[in-house]
Amino acid sequence: MIIIDCVGYDKTIVLTRKSQNNIIKLAFPIENINKYSSKIKLITFDYDKLMSVYHSDLDIPELIKESYLEEALEILSNSVLI
Repeated sequence: MIIIDCVGYDKTIVLTRKSQNNIIKLAFPIENINKYSSKIKLITFDYDKLMSVYHSDLDIPELIKESYLEEALEILSNSVLI
């Protein structure tokens, strides 16, 4: 499963359940997530940076950078092709 959450604000990163369990649960809060853990890949950006703007006056679409969206799209495309 590929989950995309909060892309476009900063450099895109890819997290797996093994490396970032708590963040993936925030991005994709489903029941029995452990059942799917080996199949989950999260395309996102640094959640510490996200929390500094999340639901604040700074959380505006104008801060989204097209280059970061393109980066996320490339990562997604490469993930699907593999």
